[in-house]
Amino acid sequence: MAKPEIIENTKELCALAPVTTAPIRHHVFVCTGKSCSARDSAEVKDAFERELCARGILLAEKPRVRIRRAQWS
Repeated sequence: MAKPEIIENTKELCALAPVTTAPIRHHVFVCTGKSCSARDSAEVKDAFERELCARGILLAEKPRVRIRRAQWS
């Protein structure tokens, strides 16, 4: 296994991963793998997004939450 590279230059890190400087306080990951999809994970993600939008959290000028799809094996 290769040794992971550590990026010490802050500007380089921000360029590679802009999320590091985003004004987001929480990330929510919803599994969309085969077994999760079989249990309606897409509907869970959609319902969560609707609720956050209704509360003005997701689509605010400076959103505090980001919802991402993820797959685990």
